[in-house]
Order: sequence, then C-alpha cells, then structure tokens
Amino acid sequence: MSNPTAIIGRMLLAAFIMLLIGKPAFSEEGSIGELYSKINVNAQLSDEGGDQFTEIRSNNSWIGVKGDVEVDDDLTVVYRLEWKVDITGESGSDNISARPQYVGLRSKTLGELTIGRNFTPVWAPGRALDLFNHYEGDIKVLWEGENRLTDVVTYITPTFNNFRIETLYQADKSEGGDSAVSSALFYGDRKLKKTSLYAGIAHDFDVEDYDVTRIFARFKLAGAQIGAMYQTQEPAVGGESENGVLLNASYKVKNIDYKIQYQTLEDDSNFNIGLDYILSKSLKLYTWYSLIDKEDVEDKSYFALGIQYNWSFKF
Repeated sequence: MSNPTAIIGRMLLAAFIMLLIGKPAFSEEGSIGELYSKINVNAQLSDEGGDQFTEIRSNNSWIGVKGDVEVDDDLTVVYRLEWKVDITGESGSDNISARPQYVGLRSKTLGELTIGRNFTPVWAPGRALDLFNHYEGDIKVLWEGENRLTDVVTYITPTFNNFRIETLYQADKSEGGDSAVSSALFYGDRKLKKTSLYAGIAHDFDVEDYDVTRIFARFKLAGAQIGAMYQTQEPAVGGESENGVLLNASYKVKNIDYKIQYQTLEDDSNFNIGLDYILSKSLKLYTWYSLIDKEDVEDKSYFALGIQYNWSFKF
C-alpha cells in the first residue's frame, strides 16, 4: 500500500532538488515546474434499485507535479507525475493510485514525444465533452474508451492550421503479449478559447480488448456551448458492434454554469442535469442529478451536492 505522506514528501523533495540544480533553462514563465492539486468531494443520495442510501464521494481528487523546461529555442523537456487521492477512503485502504506519469521532449518543429503512463487519444474528446466527468453519470457508465494505459509512447504532431494528430502505442509488455494503438485527429482547442470549434475523429485499435471509434464536435451557439459525439464499439475478438450518441449543452449566466447531458448506447441511456456555482477560479460549489437506465438492470439515480477546490504553486 502506498504511503501518502511519503509520496507527497518525495514530490516536494524532487522539486527542491531541481531548484538546487540551478534551474536548467527556465521556461518562458520563469519556472521549471508546478505543484498542483484538486479536491472534489460531494454528499449524495443514491438509489441503485433498492433502498436509498447516503454517500460521501471523492470524485477523482488528485495531487501532482508537472512542468516544461527549455533546453534551447526549439527543445523542451516535459514531465508529469500525478496521483489520484481518495480523500473519503476508509482508514488503511489503498487511497493513492497512479494517474498520468511520463517524461519526454517537445519540439516546435517536430512535435512532442513522451514515454510512461498516459491517457489515450480516444479518451481526450471524452474529457472535453463530458460535462459530468468523474461523477456517477460519467460517460464510462455506458461507453468503452475511457482508458489510461501503462507502458506507452505518445506522439503529438505540431499544430498546423489548428489541426494536430495524436498517436499512442502500448508495448506488448511480455512475450506473447498484445500491443495496442490509439490515434486521433483534432481540430481546435477543447476550451474554445482560440477557435470556435473543437472537433475530430479518434480510434482505438485493440485497446483494453475493444475497438472504439469516436466522432465529436463542440461549438458555441447563442451563448451556449453545445457538444455532440457518436461512438461505435466492439470487442476486438468476437462480439457485436454497439453504437451510441452523446448530446449536451452548458450555458453560463454570471457565475452559474447550467449543464444538461444525454447519452445512449443501443437501448441504454444516461441522463444528467446540474449546475456549478463558481465562486472563484479555484473554488466552486455544484449540484447534479443522474438517471442511468440499462436494459435488464434496475434504474439507478443519484442526487449530489459538492465542492471543488484547485490549488497550484509554481517553482
């Protein structure tokens, strides 16, 4: 079992050692790294087909360190070490687990190459479009493709006219093992700050025993942000193909962000509605309701009230 205090201590020690080394070529922001964390926790009323019960949930809270350090005008070292922290876990449970952890090089002319543990390119549009990511109504309730893989090499091309390609290769890991590939073509930026459209197509080749294709788009319309995604998935060996769609919208009025989302996979559905009350860039309160309807399984519903706080420190 990982020791949370030891992990955090090693992260701080690593940051301190990097400072002592002499700051080997600062980035443009004048720092070589960032220590960051997110705490997201809610109280919820759950109904999973039987009697209702209450829960306190940690929704993918994490802590990590990341950075990019310039070597010269066209080469930068990039790194990230991140851990998920279950702040509501029982005493003595393994409430620390690995998230993205990698190191690599970025070139303005050649792109970025990293090695380690990382999310797949197919996961990326899910992160951008899923308005209820990490909650009970996360799109992974119905869809395959939400994967973070070990033993991977990831390559991202330079951006050209707002287009870029991302490809991930997972090693066999053992004699007779199976490798996997995930790749995607993206247009625009997911936050819609530089472009008015974020869109693309992504595909998993035998990732976690599934072939998955996603076609997606996110855009602004009449002050709202609209998202749409189509997915087809099938087992890499045998099994039938399944199809589904995701539609959602968010609309911000002053410091309240209203959200609604509907997802399907054949006859299954996942409906979510909620709002975020934004108090600052680092702090928000939220509430949401989720209804999950799966064929041959009793409906599940959840109602939550929660808080999220982000913190970071550059060194």
